Amino acid sequence: TRIRIGRGSGLDTLDQPEVRRLDQPEVRRLDQPGVVLDQPKHVRLGGRIAADQATEQPIDGPPGVGGVVRLVHDQIVDRGADESLTTTDGSSSDAKPLPPRGRNLYSRRVLTVGLLGAVVAHRDGRKLSVPAGKTTELLARLAIEAQRPVRADTILEDLWGVPTARNTLQAKVSQLRNSLADRNVLRALDGAYLLDIEPDNVDAVRADALAVAAERARLEGDPAAALDRARAGVALFRGDALTVGGAWATPHRVRLEETRWALVETLMSARIDLGAGAELVAQLEQLVDQQPLREGLWVALVTALYRAGRQGDALAAYARIRRRLADELGVDPGPQLRRLE
Repeated sequence: TRIRIGRGSGLDTLDQPEVRRLDQPEVRRLDQPGVVLDQPKHVRLGGRIAADQATEQPIDGPPGVGGVVRLVHDQIVDRGADESLTTTDGSSSDAKPLPPRGRNLYSRRVLTVGLLGAVVAHRDGRKLSVPAGKTTELLARLAIEAQRPVRADTILEDLWGVPTARNTLQAKVSQLRNSLADRNVLRALDGAYLLDIEPDNVDAVRADALAVAAERARLEGDPAAALDRARAGVALFRGDALTVGGAWATPHRVRLEETRWALVETLMSARIDLGAGAELVAQLEQLVDQQPLREGLWVALVTALYRAGRQGDALAAYARIRRRLADELGVDPGPQLRRLE
């Protein structure tokens, strides 16, 4: 039986006779009656499950930011069964992902914090109700420095920016402790506060690690692993990073936006390394319009055009980036682009 999952790209078809899909709100394991899985709209048989997870994950951020995820959404989140990675060019790999994917970040029996979109916290798979305003900003300020103490004076300056009584901060700390359902997770340490949470359970920290791991895998000649990790990283972004916070958050926002684009660039480069071509041209044209100085995206575009039999267009694309680099930065194209020419 051939079934389709995902967003109908036509490239996410699984030939798995034991996998079925039901359009119902619950998922039940048929070989264990009464067991309900926590992944909606799928039936699990023989220990396998069709992975349509990320279609339920909101990824549209504010205009100009979430769009990059939308451009590559189908390719990022469509996966096959059996833990193998299905690419849009039809190739597959048994490479295992470094972390769980974006929506699965909020796993059972653990506190997780999401900063790549609206600031959220989950415990035991349940979203926690954190008061808006300074309490949520305090959570973000401590989560970005997970397991590292932040001086109380620094927090006061970052969150209020004017002389503020310490009891105001203490009140917000008390509110946050109550909201997190574990007063011990927010610790006071000699004039500082520390959020005692595994850094990997903060999506922003996880995204940074995935960007490094994805690029390292690509440079080491493992494009399948690079693609898997880059997809997992991009899927973590639900919108603008750090939607709360004043001046203290600006450097983190800039860094995380760079992380997002680095993941997208590695993702597209890995797909090219795996043999993709014509099917990427439209997406890459849009991506280079948004990030015209990212040479990695231009390398991917020129290669995709050439593989599509459009040698003239490939040379024209090379000429475009060469002119732009000269006009805006006063430099020549890098070695990868020059080799392509």
